[in-house]
Amino acid sequence: RGPGLQSANLSVYSISAAANFDGTQAVGSIVPRSSYDCTIQKTATGRYTINFTNALAFTDYIVQVTTMRSGSNNQGWGGVQSGNTYSNSVTANTVKIYTTDSGGNYTDALMVNVIVFGGQ
Repeated sequence: RGPGLQSANLSVYSISAAANFDGTQAVGSIVPRSSYDCTIQKTATGRYTINFTNALAFTDYIVQVTTMRSGSNNQGWGGVQSGNTYSNSVTANTVKIYTTDSGGNYTDALMVNVIVFGGQ
């Protein structure tokens, strides 16, 4: 447990939000395959904003992003989008994520999974 989670007596195993979606959908609102306590907005190729239905109590939550690619480049990467500062990427209401190919180029993954732990 980190200091914020420990002082709040929270478990890092509590899921605050989660989604599985097709990242190849058009820019705008994403229709997820499944989701919990969030909506997804695609802002550009390989870039998404996860909007929490209920604001989180902390901004030191844990974010896990995984992707699945197909075609000639089967490797995909995902993470928290850099906004030059932590608070530009991670807030109580949103987290910005990205997906790339193995060369580091933003790309739309066929499957994107995001899980947020410990924010409540």
